[in-house]
Amino acid sequence: CTPLDTLKNMATSCHLCTLSKGRPQVVFGRGFGGSLMIIGDWPSQEDDRSGLSLGGKTGESVVAMVEQVIGISMNDVYLTTLVKCKPALTNNPTSTEWEQCFPYLEGEIDALSPRLILTLGEAAFQTLCHTSAPLSSQRGVLHHYKTIPVIPTYHPTFLARNPSEKVKVKEDLLKVKALLQGSAQ
Repeated sequence: CTPLDTLKNMATSCHLCTLSKGRPQVVFGRGFGGSLMIIGDWPSQEDDRSGLSLGGKTGESVVAMVEQVIGISMNDVYLTTLVKCKPALTNNPTSTEWEQCFPYLEGEIDALSPRLILTLGEAAFQTLCHTSAPLSSQRGVLHHYKTIPVIPTYHPTFLARNPSEKVKVKEDLLKVKALLQGSAQ
């Protein structure tokens, strides 16, 4: 049993917050990690149905970002979310729910030791980097989680509503590419 299997089993039996009471299933991370970990805010309805973190249309966008802009294989990527249970359609997770789920994310990071983390969305960035700074002022700026570089950017669902921001996300992804290439040398 790997550390990730153990974490997934723990998350599956977790009932620390109210999100666990309405979940059909836990949506845990997926992939192989290594180079890049991508962290979204919370599972979507599609994620909840499939059980795959950052799946559906969001996942298609993420794959395109990784392969076409960053230029690495999805075999070098681990996809996960900060919160492992999908919130109700009308609610965002509360700060207590973020805090209750954070140890699972920490465990995923510790188990995989990615070279770089890309956060998608404000909540993932703020929680991981322990800040209240708005994503709009921090996207594309190099931050750190412990010693791991973190680049925050907008979530694909935000881009669907705000297509003019895609240019900024491409800039952020090119920074990720440069950092990954630099750390490979």
